[in-house]
Amino acid sequence: MLAGQHEDARELKENLDRRERVVLDILANYLSAEQLQDYQHFVKMKSTLLIEQRKLDDKIKLGQEQ
Repeated sequence: MLAGQHEDARELKENLDRRERVVLDILANYLSAEQLQDYQHFVKMKSTLLIEQRKLDDKIKLGQEQ
C-alpha cells in the first residue's frame, strides 16, 4: 500500500512539474523576463506559505485538543 502511495505521489509530482513547464512556456510569450521571474517566485512562495499554514493549523488543533 505504501509503495502504491509513493508511486501515486511520484506521478502527481511529474504531472505538476510538466504542467508548470507548459504554463511557464506560455507565460514566457507574454511576460518580460523579470515578470516571469516574479511569477515563479510568487508560485514558490505560495506553496511554501500553504505548507506553513497547514503546520500552524495542525499545531493549533493539537493545542485545542489538550
